[in-house]
Amino acid sequence: MRILHSISIYAISTLINALVRFAILAVGARVLLLEDYGALDTLLFIGLALSSLIIMGYDSAVLRLSFGPEAKDRHQSSLLANALSLILANAFLFTVISVLVVPFLNHSALRMESSILIACCISFGVGFSLIAVSSANLRAHFEEKRFLAATLICAIIRVGGLLPFLKFGPISLQTFMVTVSTCYLLSGLVFVTSNKKWLEKPKLDKELMRQMINFGIPIGAVVVMAGAFPLIERLIVLHTSDITQLSIYAASAFPAMALGVAIQIVNLAWTPLALKSLDTSDKIETFIGKSAMIFQGAFIILYVMLLFSSEYVVEVFVPIGIEGSSRFFPFIGLVVLVRFTSTFTGFGLIVEKRTYVKALINAMGLIIGGTGSLMIGSRFGVGAIPITLFVFSYFTFVLEAFIARKYAPQIIVPYKRMALLILMTSILASLYVSFS
Repeated sequence: MRILHSISIYAISTLINALVRFAILAVGARVLLLEDYGALDTLLFIGLALSSLIIMGYDSAVLRLSFGPEAKDRHQSSLLANALSLILANAFLFTVISVLVVPFLNHSALRMESSILIACCISFGVGFSLIAVSSANLRAHFEEKRFLAATLICAIIRVGGLLPFLKFGPISLQTFMVTVSTCYLLSGLVFVTSNKKWLEKPKLDKELMRQMINFGIPIGAVVVMAGAFPLIERLIVLHTSDITQLSIYAASAFPAMALGVAIQIVNLAWTPLALKSLDTSDKIETFIGKSAMIFQGAFIILYVMLLFSSEYVVEVFVPIGIEGSSRFFPFIGLVVLVRFTSTFTGFGLIVEKRTYVKALINAMGLIIGGTGSLMIGSRFGVGAIPITLFVFSYFTFVLEAFIARKYAPQIIVPYKRMALLILMTSILASLYVSFS
């Protein structure tokens, strides 16, 4: 009953956040030029990548360090206060780096001036980071209602700032991104305020910071790399073709957002409950193993439904005016499915605090996958990019699952069956592409 209650709350909250992302892209598709839509999608992923660098896994550290024997002797306000301090320090660091580096980069394809690009991405990244660490603290305390209320307020802020654009007609990408990033920064401050009772007596602790850094940075590196995958996809598309193909690729990825939303709902509810189940050894195999198979099966069904309706979804929500604008979805969706499954199969590395191993595996997958996609995409075209990324993501997932079983044999996840199900789903996707 607890997981059903948590999932229902997080489902509503995640759907609200999904509607915000849908609104940004849907409004953007209607008020921006075709070329600007692809740039908007890429800039949002740049902001997400920057936010991952700013967060650097400290949201996961707050969640993980809130459980266990040592958590009972720790004042809970110190966890959030130390995490926020580390995040603000990172924000300052990457602001300085961005100011120094961005002017020397070729950003003309993104159709923005460098100064505006810096301001938008940093504001977006800081706001997103504040939301992430503050929501992690609420999840750790099972404050679902407070989490839901903060999410609703922030959604009103982020969507409310965009709706007037529908009335005033076409606008510049610069104006649109400034509005989005400002609304995200305000939303981050709202989420911090929702954690007020855990910040009444903040206490900075160097030893706790050290623990958070040791745990957070490796897992943060994994998150950075996971966020870099879709960004790299888009930069490779831009490198191998043009801004119009980038817009089509961005539209094709839109249905995958629905899959990503459902995945996020489960992850938000499942992770703290899985960590809590570790306190009862006889429930580990039952809860983690069975729930992994059930959720993966459900998401494969969802993926198949999206596979056969992707063209309709794109036409309704992001009408960019190009026929076959969902053509790249099948393997983009499969990459998302693989990353979701790795949440379960790689859970043992998180439990055993072997996050550096997870980081190394993902770094290898990112480098090889990115290089391979660039080479194959340059030779065979844009359609080969998501296929290549899926192949490399799949083998990285299998390797990580195998290593996680070695480090944490007590956590039984049927990774072989899960890998086989993904492989069978990829065959279905290949047949769909061949006959469509």
